[in-house]
Amino acid sequence: STVNGTNLAVGFALNNSTTIENCGVRASSYSNVMVTGKKAVGFITDNTGDISKCFATGTVDGVELAAGFVQNNSKTISSSYANCQTTAEQNAYGFAVANDATIQNCYSAGLVKSESSSETHSVYGFGSNNDTIENCYSICGLELNADGAKVYGFSNQEGTVTNCYWGYSKHHNMGVHEEAEANSGEYGTKISLLDLLYSLYAPCTAIGFSLRNLIRAL
Repeated sequence: STVNGTNLAVGFALNNSTTIENCGVRASSYSNVMVTGKKAVGFITDNTGDISKCFATGTVDGVELAAGFVQNNSKTISSSYANCQTTAEQNAYGFAVANDATIQNCYSAGLVKSESSSETHSVYGFGSNNDTIENCYSICGLELNADGAKVYGFSNQEGTVTNCYWGYSKHHNMGVHEEAEANSGEYGTKISLLDLLYSLYAPCTAIGFSLRNLIRAL
């Protein structure tokens, strides 16, 4: 089914101030739009609680913004993922629009695309960070229309980013963009998908992501 919203649409919940565990939102395929609205988010809009072992998969279509998992995070998200085709007319984010607390052991996969012709809009493989992101990665395809717009393989802002990667593959058109390499800087490390698979095998299985699902996402 599709969640439609005039101003805001979200796949699972608008707000969380307690604990959410082992929950997910899934579309049968990328061709089936999961969430569509002026602002569209795959799992949750505002998180001020704890989210663990949750996921969002499907297509997220927005106007002002689209994000695979969360719009605003103000506490803790862990061991969760977004595997979405995320498209916005303006700014698009693989996982989070804004992180002001902690995201750890999470990943974003799929496609992140901005259809804007303005150089003021951007795409983010993972998301915008103001606090702490650790042990996370992005393996998203990155696309935009404006030649001068910003593309970030992982994140663009100055929080603390530790042991985070953005994967690239010319074969799969993931993370391959001259602007992505130029703008990523220290916020996430560029790595080939094969090397990423080797580095993530042990930690992913330790937090509940099977090797089969990891390879499927790659």
